[in-house]
Amino acid sequence: LLQFTLLQLWDERERNRVTWEAYRRLGGVTQALANTADNLYLSLLPEEQLTVKRILLRLVRPSAGLEFTRARIPRRMLYEAGEAPDRVDRALDRLIEARLIQSAPGVTRDDDQIEVAHEALVRNWPRLVEWLEDERVNLRHRLRLSRLAEDWDARDRDESMLLRGAMLQEAEQYQDLSPLEKEFIDAGKQLAHKEEREKEAARQRELAQARQLAAEQQKAASRLRWLSIALFAIVGISIVTGALLLRQERTRSTALAAIATANAEKIIQQTENARLAQESTAQAAESEVNIATATAAAAQAQAVATERYMVNSEATTTAVYATSTAVQMEAQSTATAIAQTPAATSGSILGSGPTATPNPEELKSIADINAVIRPGDNMRMLFITGGTFNMGSNARNAETDERPSHTVTVPDFFIDQFEVSVQQYADFLNKQDGNRGACDGFDCAKSQVDTIFSNLLNNFGIYEARPGTESYPINWISWYGANAYCQAMGMRLPTEAEWEYAARGLDGRPYPWGSDEPTEKTAVFGYTERRQWAREFDNAFLPVNALPDGRSPFGVYGMAGGVSEWVQDWYNPNYYKELPRDAAANEERVTGNRVVRGGNWTSPAADLLTYRRDALPPIIENPEEFLYIGAGFRCADDAN
Repeated sequence: LLQFTLLQLWDERERNRVTWEAYRRLGGVTQALANTADNLYLSLLPEEQLTVKRILLRLVRPSAGLEFTRARIPRRMLYEAGEAPDRVDRALDRLIEARLIQSAPGVTRDDDQIEVAHEALVRNWPRLVEWLEDERVNLRHRLRLSRLAEDWDARDRDESMLLRGAMLQEAEQYQDLSPLEKEFIDAGKQLAHKEEREKEAARQRELAQARQLAAEQQKAASRLRWLSIALFAIVGISIVTGALLLRQERTRSTALAAIATANAEKIIQQTENARLAQESTAQAAESEVNIATATAAAAQAQAVATERYMVNSEATTTAVYATSTAVQMEAQSTATAIAQTPAATSGSILGSGPTATPNPEELKSIADINAVIRPGDNMRMLFITGGTFNMGSNARNAETDERPSHTVTVPDFFIDQFEVSVQQYADFLNKQDGNRGACDGFDCAKSQVDTIFSNLLNNFGIYEARPGTESYPINWISWYGANAYCQAMGMRLPTEAEWEYAARGLDGRPYPWGSDEPTEKTAVFGYTERRQWAREFDNAFLPVNALPDGRSPFGVYGMAGGVSEWVQDWYNPNYYKELPRDAAANEERVTGNRVVRGGNWTSPAADLLTYRRDALPPIIENPEEFLYIGAGFRCADDAN
């Protein structure tokens, strides 16, 4: 400010003398800059005044608090789409000539770096201060759009960095867009139209597949009807054939009986005639009578045999009819079963689970019966019954830092049933009146001011959840931010042993829910393609009380996927080799990293194992590394 005043006095000198009158006309040190800016502004045409106002508002950037500071941006970013470039150049030349802004040469003229020459102009020119107050909220959003457009252009215009949804709709409302910003927004609109077309094409494919499946099912039903008709025809033919056989056997049996009776009557008649003709010879007559009697007995025996054959034939025919009826019933049952059998689905058959935790329902009941509600944030804390379990693993897929498996005894303790949510953490930041350096001298968390991959909003120091994400788990939390929250609630972070015990129970299960591989019903995971994160982030989280199928043996939610969870311990890759037996935290700082457990939404299924270990620096140094995109936490407390 003093430098500017001295330069102005030199310009107003009289015969190489700086006079008191010139100093008075400038308004002194405090008014010299403001008066010069006002004189320049009032000397411009109305349309040039609008251009100057727009340029100055683009050259100012909001700071962490309520202050504004100057920003350096390329000349090309000041050209508004639809505005004559020469008008912008004239306005810039006037501002540079008045020493209100300055230009640093770039590779090309469009790359020249433009910035406010004096940061005091932002604070001491009443007209600019008034503009800034009017544009405060809009300016923050406007600068975020410029930063996003520049990042998109610097990274080869990666489509995963384009705006979507509400942010794209908000950006479309701005009128003073630079050519790069207009291209950025147009690319986002084109991507949105492309995705909409892809969704419509997918819907049409699904509709075509549904129609094809309906046609195939109709054909299958038609084939089934013809199969049923054929089966009924076979059964009918069997019944008719059996009836014809029965009639034929009965006719044959009747004929044989008639022949046998006729033969018997004929023999009796012949015997009677012989007796009358040879009555004088008693021996001969007696002999004939014996012969006739024998013959009659034979004939009668033949008739009885014939009748017995007829009865047996009738029984056989009845059995054939019964068998035909059984075949008909079996055919009807088979047809019904075919019609009712659902289509086969593909999928892997998983092996049986581990031996169940002794009395798992009893452990859950004890955890629920002794649960408490934390007054600070209304979090429900479950009572975890202590015990001795195998920590770590000797499985083939176990990492070096997870070996060897060793027994650890854990005393009773309490642990949050759910992960801390976005709204709960926003309330905490508002109560402690800040975020920057507010957690043991470090930043507690990162909000959407720092990264688009956060559901925490910072509206001029007032923190709140992005609409619709209030009950989602909080992410982008530093270890100090997690520890400060738990201490503010009168709690602490769980130790690594407590965390694994609450997730694993006593039976050594590989996942909190058992042995089955993770699915969308048990965990949020598998978003491993980094270039797709911008598109997938809005759908990457669920409420903290979702997915009951993924609960641990004690009924704790969300211990696999979603967000990884900070614990107390410092990370030591060789810690398990010391075979620690108690549940105390490792306080030896070997690597400088703290342990996180459970995997997160960007993790593959293998990183959701209950014994899988990971580690991060406790301080968030660079949000662009995305290390903390899935870092969250829950709290614990001693049972006493």
